[in-house]
Amino acid sequence: MSWPRLLLLSALLSGSALGQVTPPPGPPARSQPALRLNIDELNAEVARRAPAYGGFFVRDGLLSVYATSTDPAQRQAAVRELFAVQGEELRRRGFSPETVVFVPGQFNAEQLLEAKVAARGIDGWQSIDIDETRNRVVVELLLPGMEERARAYLAEQGLPPGIVVIAPVPAGKLPEGPAFRALHQARLEVPTRVHQGDTLPIELKVTNPSEEPLLLDHGACALEVEIRDAATGEVVLPVPGAQNCLSVLYHTPVPARSTVTVGRREWNLQLPTGALVPPGRYLIRATFEVGVPDAEVIRPPDQTFEVVARNPATGTAQVRAVLRDGASGIEFRTRLGEEGGRQVVFVFVPDRRAQAGVERLLRERRLPLDRVRFRILPLTRVPGQGQGQAQLKLEAPGGSQYGFELSADVTPWRAQGAWRCEPVVNVVDPRSGDVVGGSPGFWGRQGWSPCSEDRQPLPFPWRGGWNGRRSDGTPLPAGTYEVHAGLKVTLKTGRVVWLLAPVHELTVP
Repeated sequence: MSWPRLLLLSALLSGSALGQVTPPPGPPARSQPALRLNIDELNAEVARRAPAYGGFFVRDGLLSVYATSTDPAQRQAAVRELFAVQGEELRRRGFSPETVVFVPGQFNAEQLLEAKVAARGIDGWQSIDIDETRNRVVVELLLPGMEERARAYLAEQGLPPGIVVIAPVPAGKLPEGPAFRALHQARLEVPTRVHQGDTLPIELKVTNPSEEPLLLDHGACALEVEIRDAATGEVVLPVPGAQNCLSVLYHTPVPARSTVTVGRREWNLQLPTGALVPPGRYLIRATFEVGVPDAEVIRPPDQTFEVVARNPATGTAQVRAVLRDGASGIEFRTRLGEEGGRQVVFVFVPDRRAQAGVERLLRERRLPLDRVRFRILPLTRVPGQGQGQAQLKLEAPGGSQYGFELSADVTPWRAQGAWRCEPVVNVVDPRSGDVVGGSPGFWGRQGWSPCSEDRQPLPFPWRGGWNGRRSDGTPLPAGTYEVHAGLKVTLKTGRVVWLLAPVHELTVP
């Protein structure tokens, strides 16, 4: 991989990005990431200017550029535009146009990005990435048996042959480590009956019956689930052989004499091949790994449930499959719920524009809206007045990608008990007063950090990025906009103070 990539955490509400199962919610970030704009968008912008450009990677200290043409003029144009868009970072890393090594490529960077976007329609993917070293899009699936269906879908998209590679999917099994030694009780909580076409929610609850608090240290994929036909023992939902899990350590407290949900999963009642499981009784086996690096295993008793026949087109599973958080470019999050004894999908959006985008997406797929309930969670607005100053630097390295760099001195407020620091950047349409973009955006709405760690202030500047699109995924129209930025500081007393930067002007061509 030739560049660091931005990994998005769905920290507030988990969605079904994997088709078969859902990762658990993430904790607040402990430190602010460096500025990482979307490298695939930047490379595509270079290819729009120089169609022979296929991306770059660094190997053995050499800057290698894929070129789809042997024409010297086209190759030089690719290098020229690469350094026009990404030259600042490349030069910082010690590269120059004179040091480029060309590698014959089959696809340009715009084609790769288009293929990456198209591949998001594959059911059951767990990662989709452009591998610059191979000049290909690589798709990793969650479970064995999904490959044939994925290839059939790709064949229908009219993509150039060979541009997408399906990575091998290994078989997995439930962990067999030693049992968790601390005093506890565990149980799986699932509905006793679920209809075909709906989604099966699975929760693992841990009870601490002792008088002392219990702390569970675990990874993002600690909960593993296997589902079998209760009558035959046949595995209908196998354990993933390899999962792309966030490299974070979770600390889940279970207070004395209390019960806490420590893991959640969902199943769309489909086999890895895409076929619905037939009506009948099924059995869930699960494990939860605790402790790093010497893991112990929590093993709840097996749980059974019944699948009942019904028209799958009227259920929530298809809605969940389409509404994969972030996959459509629309800003939303989803959560499975119940209303009046009927399973529904709650969709959380930042504004009415995003809601309209979700509704349009469902209508295009001819899916019913009667199982969807919208909830608006507005983005944090930067106020007009604050209690201190901050500094904002605006970057526009290429295409529709924008970067923000925010600095502020929180030392005086730390002395008054500042504990939570939340950088906020709003891109505002001055004609309507609406927030049309910014950072951290809807996906990063929990992107705050403690104002200090180990009694030391967190390093500044904070950096964030924005792709130049509105909440419904459409590009921001040309015009002049205002950038309002500030650091929201929460004191231990609950008081909130804002450190504000001067308003900047942003011109979108």
